[in-house]
Amino acid sequence: MKILTTRPGYLYLTIVLLVGALALIATLSLLLLSWSAEQNANRQTYSSEALELARSCLDTGILRIRTLPNYRGDEKLTLTKGTCDILPIVGNDADGYALCSRGTSGGVSRMLTAVLNELFPAARISKYREITNASECATIP
Repeated sequence: MKILTTRPGYLYLTIVLLVGALALIATLSLLLLSWSAEQNANRQTYSSEALELARSCLDTGILRIRTLPNYRGDEKLTLTKGTCDILPIVGNDADGYALCSRGTSGGVSRMLTAVLNELFPAARISKYREITNASECATIP
């Protein structure tokens, strides 16, 4: 009786298992990369929407200062893509006004600030920029 020391079936089985494991790893890597790319794209979209919401609130605040003599801000507006806040307004007719607004969409917030020197005959903005937190809101120079 002769005993065989090699078994060719095990070699093929090992190769198939290794190739299958590599294919599984490659597939999972691609799935994770595509999920990450989708999350980044969504975050970019929400960031753009939040900036537009902040602009809308800033425009609304300027319009309300022009039409309502005692308007002081501190208002929250809900729009179709998210919410925006008009933060409390600093200033008066003689010195000008400092406005800040925050737009929020999908958990992402962006803030804008503007300083108005004149309201009539047209609003004249002397400073306008994006800020990272409310403590950076513009003040009247």
